[in-house]
Amino acid sequence: GEGDGDGTARGSAVHKVLAQLRTKADCERDLEASIRASVASTFGAVSVDTVRAHVHHFLKSEIGGRALNAQESNCEQHIHAQIGPHILNGIVDRLFKDSEGLWHLIDYKTDAIEPSEIAARVNYYRPQIELYALLVHRLYPEQPVIPMTFFFTHLAEAYPMQLTAEELGAVEKALLKRIEAIQGGVFEKNREHCPLCPYFVNEQCLVQD
Repeated sequence: GEGDGDGTARGSAVHKVLAQLRTKADCERDLEASIRASVASTFGAVSVDTVRAHVHHFLKSEIGGRALNAQESNCEQHIHAQIGPHILNGIVDRLFKDSEGLWHLIDYKTDAIEPSEIAARVNYYRPQIELYALLVHRLYPEQPVIPMTFFFTHLAEAYPMQLTAEELGAVEKALLKRIEAIQGGVFEKNREHCPLCPYFVNEQCLVQD
């Protein structure tokens, strides 16, 4: 068996299948063939059973049902907007208009984690989804809030959040401050993220202080 399998391969395969399922009708086509094709593209790094489980967890979830039944829905949507003097880009896994007429973004996370680890992963990924929310709000500035959901496909767990226009203003200010620091060559290590970082080997950071 593959065990946990290769995390990058698993994520790529699951995302590839879900990107093809824009509506409920898409799920009624040859879903199994799509799953097998996505697994084949990983050259055996992940199993069909693993990808099938992750995909079905989303399809059978409450948020999955809402997204698949939405009249307006986009997968792997490229979005970009001017934030301060910068043009920033992102790819949103799924963006759909919900029953209240609000554009709602979903970000799939395929990490093989335990339920007790969800909060830590949400904090780790929060800057990413906040950037996406900021970009979506630039597209739809009339929305008072941007609803967003992390969906952890391994656990079949949704973690809903939302940001108001005021909160997004604070996100923008913090983001611009980080960009300015990076451009100035100022990097501060976030030690809380070390265990998830590919440059953290044998409990040592490979990047010199």
